[in-house]
Formats: sequence, C-alpha cells, structure tokens
Amino acid sequence: MNEKLSAAIANAIAHGKSIGDRFITYEFDSGPNLDLCAVVSCPRTRKAGLVYYSESFGDVHHYLISFRKMKWMETEGWTTEEIVGKLGKEVFKRVRKHDFAYHLCMEGD
Repeated sequence: MNEKLSAAIANAIAHGKSIGDRFITYEFDSGPNLDLCAVVSCPRTRKAGLVYYSESFGDVHHYLISFRKMKWMETEGWTTEEIVGKLGKEVFKRVRKHDFAYHLCMEGD
C-alpha cells in the first residue's frame, strides 16, 4: 500500500479514537485500485468513507459514501457503473482530511 495512503488511514483511525469512536478499515486485495484506496467505516454510526491516493496529484483524497443515495439508485435499477459514472458526486462526497473522522462519527447522512 502507498505510504501516503497508509499514513492517511492511520491518521483517520487515531482521530476517531480521540473523538471516542472505533473505525474499521477494509483494504482491497484485488482490482485496479488495489494499493490506492481503502474503506474506513464507523460501526456505531454505520457510515463509511473512501480514502483514495491519486497518483496523478500525488495526494490523498477523502470521500464520504452516501449509502442512502446508492440504495435508492439501485432500487431504481441503476447499475454500479451507472451510479459511479453518472452520479458519482452524489454518492461520494469529498471532504477535507481534517473533517473526515468527524463526519464518520456524526449521526445522520
């Protein structure tokens, strides 16, 4: 895994602990973004976010995942490719790295 991505994940987990919450991470073991992204979730709030290392920018980006919007789109018959390709910004909301853990710990969508 990329060093910057590993550091960003460790930082999010430490920030979550300082707020008083526990985070779980999921790292991908296959696929094109294998070493470039991970999912960080907060079991208490049932929220998750994507931490992604952009090779072109050389930086880490943080996104919140809107499961409510994703579920609605799936119910309407959208495929995963359509959801990500056409309405990715509706499902993946970019947040500042300093706010990432806070948003995962907050109740609500």
